[in-house]
Amino acid sequence: MTQFDIRRIPFSRFGSYLAISDLGPPHKLSADVAPGIWLRAFSGESAKELFKLELLVNGQPVEAGLNCDEAVLSLCTPEGGPLRMTWAGSDRLQIAGEKVGLRLQLRGHEFNGVSPISAQKCRMIMFSAFRVFQLTARRGRVAATAGWGVKGPHTHVDLLPDEEGFLDVVLDRRIGSTFPDEVEWKDFEETAAEVRNEFAAFAEPQVRGVPEAFVETARLAAYVNWSAVVHAEGLNRRPAMLMSKNWMSCVWSWDHAFNALALAPTHSELAWDQLQLPYDHQLPTGELPDFFNSILMLHNFNKPPVQGWIAMWMLRHTAMPEGRDGLAHWYDQFSRQVRYWPEYRRREGSDLLFLEHGNDGGWDNATVYDGGLPVRSPELTAYTITMLDVLAEWAGELNRPAEASEWRSAAEVLLKALVEEAWCADGFVYHRLSDGDYDHGARSLLPYMVLVLGERLPLHIRETMIQRIQAFLTEWGPATEEPGTARYEAEGYWRGPIWGPSTLIVADGLRRSGAPDLAHEVALKYCRLCRKSGFPENFNALTGEPLRDPAYTWTSSVFLTLAREFLNPGDQ
Repeated sequence: MTQFDIRRIPFSRFGSYLAISDLGPPHKLSADVAPGIWLRAFSGESAKELFKLELLVNGQPVEAGLNCDEAVLSLCTPEGGPLRMTWAGSDRLQIAGEKVGLRLQLRGHEFNGVSPISAQKCRMIMFSAFRVFQLTARRGRVAATAGWGVKGPHTHVDLLPDEEGFLDVVLDRRIGSTFPDEVEWKDFEETAAEVRNEFAAFAEPQVRGVPEAFVETARLAAYVNWSAVVHAEGLNRRPAMLMSKNWMSCVWSWDHAFNALALAPTHSELAWDQLQLPYDHQLPTGELPDFFNSILMLHNFNKPPVQGWIAMWMLRHTAMPEGRDGLAHWYDQFSRQVRYWPEYRRREGSDLLFLEHGNDGGWDNATVYDGGLPVRSPELTAYTITMLDVLAEWAGELNRPAEASEWRSAAEVLLKALVEEAWCADGFVYHRLSDGDYDHGARSLLPYMVLVLGERLPLHIRETMIQRIQAFLTEWGPATEEPGTARYEAEGYWRGPIWGPSTLIVADGLRRSGAPDLAHEVALKYCRLCRKSGFPENFNALTGEPLRDPAYTWTSSVFLTLAREFLNPGDQ
């Protein structure tokens, strides 16, 4: 069994838009959300707290101990129990107990309401979550305090045991308000066993190849990823691995690619689905959305085309879906995406591509942007070269020689501009469009993402970058701002903390630039970091302390990729 702390990692199931979390630090709570155990929903930009869950003994709330693994969450007290919960499908929570009950305290909202149907059935209209829920008791009863438009803590539903002390209830989530008259479900133990087996089938291939010292951490990483998937619904047109079921509960058009990469060796169809997700909403200009969830999408920002590098790595492990037709499909999508950059993000006087906003680059507040934007971006140009190289190869496979030649020529033009215009004594720099100068005080790791080009870079540049990047390496990996410099911030987002994607790009770039031992060192540091601190959004680069969202899928995905592909069997 894989046990975990629901203060950091939500209790959920593959496919579900629901999760249970113990809310308190590090969660930032709204004024109307009391600390405690909450059932939450993810049909929107961020998690919506629906019901605070309280264990009942003799109808009164009591303090409860808590234990959780991949299949069962248990609440217990010396007076009775345990009360156990498991996921009987992606939209159903099954609740069973002995000599205990459970209170569902509705979060106040003027349009949330309770509609009692019978002693065994109650419906809850949760406007704040855009969905309707129904409780059905097979054993025990459902006691609802009917309230409408209640903003305070006065509306709740109690699940109470029957005369023999047993409770067996399901909570169903629906789009619309129609539920079947008769609701059937399996015994709790059978349901829990199915969940456990489903997770094992997902996790075991993901863990295969991980050194023994990191296997337990890898299983937890697999749980973070497995439990973060939601089924196709609304704007999620296929199964989607959210970035988190804490609060970063969307798909971002960079993060998705690292999740696809981690899945590729073992779950090919799901992996290509993850890569495809933002392309389901690609604009005619080639742009992808910045992020989206089942009901909301934002197109304000446009991330660099890292997907070319990701796709080539995936193809080392898994075939392109649908053969030649699939290749043509991806070729068309990548072609539209890559043409956007020279058409809309290049100005006369330079072939380098520019970024208008920090969020465009994905490193929202990196110090290279401190001098002002727009800036000509070396790493954007490098990712674009990589995608052009991919398209040239695919055009050859599709018997389109003229297009292959076009892509190769475009890549060479960008590589020439990158080396001749963006490289100087300070390394790769970010020239402002306004005056042609750059921020001379920035000591960001961002320019080192150009290592994604590996052997495509001239030898003297590779050697210089390999030597200089070592100033960024701490006990735990590459900081995003050089430690000890003026702008380094321990909790500065992209101004110091360690992140998974930048670490993976550095490790791969070093390996392909002629520094395999340093690449292994970077990978081992990161894997030890995740073993120590889990899979948060990012980490304090000096202490290894977890920062921001405490269970973030690109962090766990990068761990799985590095552990399988960079570590040696005896690594500790």
